[in-house]
Amino acid sequence: MNTSNQHQTKYLPEYLFWLIAIALLFIGLGDAGLFRSESRWAEIVREMIQTGQYFNPTLNGESYFDKPLLSYWLVVVIHGLTGQLNEWTLRLPSAISGLVVLWSTWSLGKLLWDRQVALTAAWLLLLSYGFLGWARLGEADMENLAVISLSVYWYWKHRDSTRFFDYLVFYALIFIGAHAKGLAAITVPGLVLLPDLLTGKRWIKHINPRQFSALTIGFGLYLLPFLLIAANSSDHLSDAIGLVIRENLQRFFNPFDHIEPFYIYLIHWPTLMLPWAPLMVFGLVKLTGQWKNLASQDKWVLLALLLIFVFFSASGSRRIYYILPILPYTTLALASCLKREANVTTQGWGIRLEGWLIGLLIALEILSWFAWPVLEAKKGIVLPEQLRLLGLIPGILAALTWFVAWKRRQTMAVLFQVPEKLAMLLLPTLVLLGGYFLWQQPMVDKFRSKQPFGLALKETVQSIPAQQIGLAVKGRPPLKVMFYAQMPFPAQRLHSTEEIQSFLDKPGYPKLLLLEGDYIELPAGLASRSPDLAETIYPWEKRTKKKLRAWFVQQNRGD
Repeated sequence: MNTSNQHQTKYLPEYLFWLIAIALLFIGLGDAGLFRSESRWAEIVREMIQTGQYFNPTLNGESYFDKPLLSYWLVVVIHGLTGQLNEWTLRLPSAISGLVVLWSTWSLGKLLWDRQVALTAAWLLLLSYGFLGWARLGEADMENLAVISLSVYWYWKHRDSTRFFDYLVFYALIFIGAHAKGLAAITVPGLVLLPDLLTGKRWIKHINPRQFSALTIGFGLYLLPFLLIAANSSDHLSDAIGLVIRENLQRFFNPFDHIEPFYIYLIHWPTLMLPWAPLMVFGLVKLTGQWKNLASQDKWVLLALLLIFVFFSASGSRRIYYILPILPYTTLALASCLKREANVTTQGWGIRLEGWLIGLLIALEILSWFAWPVLEAKKGIVLPEQLRLLGLIPGILAALTWFVAWKRRQTMAVLFQVPEKLAMLLLPTLVLLGGYFLWQQPMVDKFRSKQPFGLALKETVQSIPAQQIGLAVKGRPPLKVMFYAQMPFPAQRLHSTEEIQSFLDKPGYPKLLLLEGDYIELPAGLASRSPDLAETIYPWEKRTKKKLRAWFVQQNRGD
């Protein structure tokens, strides 16, 4: 065997991992419509591009500084390179950030442990619901996680260095990263690295002029966007500074929303790690119980997990995605635990429960085929044929791959470079998660109604000035519809029947009125007229209050 073939064979597990990681992160990235809070990012970027106001994020023309600017700018850059603004361009920064997180985790595993721990941690992270779900979502959470994981790796790679450049890169990462999601990009790396800095008083060697110079420059990079905002508008500067205080300090000490019980992360943490939650619980308990015999890197990662968990639990504002930064260090701890236990013998309950859980998921997928007729009979509906196959196909494929992995478990362990008993579970998990994100989610998305409603409005709405568009909706404007319809802004907000009538009576036609559910009673004349366009209501839907209807008014006919 020549040197080239030997090299390819040796690094085949890495090639396989990165090929699958790229496939899971990028295939079908733009297939599903806007989901969760993606509509905010999409509409803000659309309005930025149309107005050229890149330092003043707006929703329906009104300033919206609830999130920092960096995550918007990344999408703007991709739009500039591709000329497109759609679901794919919106999610691309998150998917790329996902690769950065995987690379940082894998690299840190190799640096502090070994190749097997690195690949095991990377596989566990890639095939976890929390990581893969948010890496395929066009929000700022994965960019935040990328900055945190990359800065922690950079510290460990250069922790004994006192070079100015090494300090500068670290501070540039966290301070620039703070403009993606918030100050967590600064706080979390500090917490994660604190145990190592205190060990042997390592922090003392880093008290030097080079570090303080780099810190000053890093802080200057953090201030730069605020200076640019100030140059654009002093009013916008106060909004941006208010954002930092509101979204970081006020949320932590005196929250105004997202208030959940203090113990909620005991639920959210395992949820994000699914389907590896049983392994996580048993693995961390096992590793903690061996504290006295642990290597320094194992003690460090356990302390890092504790500090991250306590920090986010201490915050008054809590959401499942806030604690995403804990995931890379969870998988590193589990990978180390699996490596310590020869053949995973004393880790039996964790692996056994993993097998039962994955088996249950496969069974539920397959049994869904038989459940559809029962559901149809009970609800008196007929489901589309596409939905009937949603679970059956991934379930059968997962069962088949599990059987193959069990028969060839030693080969799988070598191929994936993970412990043998874990190797049997990776393939079916890959099929289940891949089936969900690459096939089931886009398939179900075809039966969501906001995107087709917005696209149906698009051609007509382009000829209607913003002041002749009325939005009778509760709460935030219908951002998904505004984005897909490429609606002019700012549209007028209407909050009563009288306001609708006044809007219709004003000169200027044609007019467009969007009404959400039965939020407002229509004026008598318009109430007797069927809407020109309405969101689809499927037979199985119960909650229809958010459904939109549209009336095009060509002239004042006494409505």
